[in-house]
Amino acid sequence: MPIDNKSISSWVRQARHRAKKHNIYSDLEVADVTTIIQGTGGTCSYCGKEAETLDCPFPLRDEGPHVPANVVPCCKGCKSVKNNNDIVRLFSNGHIPSERYVTLIQELLKRRGGERIKAHVKRATGLGDE
Repeated sequence: MPIDNKSISSWVRQARHRAKKHNIYSDLEVADVTTIIQGTGGTCSYCGKEAETLDCPFPLRDEGPHVPANVVPCCKGCKSVKNNNDIVRLFSNGHIPSERYVTLIQELLKRRGGERIKAHVKRATGLGDE
C-alpha cells in the first residue's frame, strides 16, 4: 500500500518530536516528504520495491539531521533489516548493492539539507578531523 498524506503527516510529526527530544536541528515539512516520494516514484530507496513507510538513512538518535536530505521512502522489509542503524549497515551486510548505495548517497547530498548530512557523516566517522 503506497504512502498516503495522513501517514506522511504523522511520520513528520513524530520525527519532529524525536528531533526535539534529541535536541537536533529540524527543518522538514510535509511538502518536502511528498516531493521526495514523488521524485522516487514511491519506491523503496534501498531495494526498489513499493515503499510503505519512511526512513531516516542517518537516524535521529545518532544525531542525524531532520532535513529533507535525511528522509527516504522505504519498504517495511528494508526498514526491519536496517532497524535503527544508519544506511551503512544495509550496505555493509550486502542488502544494498554498491551502485544503489553510491547513487542514494549522491542524491541525498544534492537535496536541501545535504550539507548537514555531509557534516554528520564527517563527525560520525571522524573524517573531518584530519
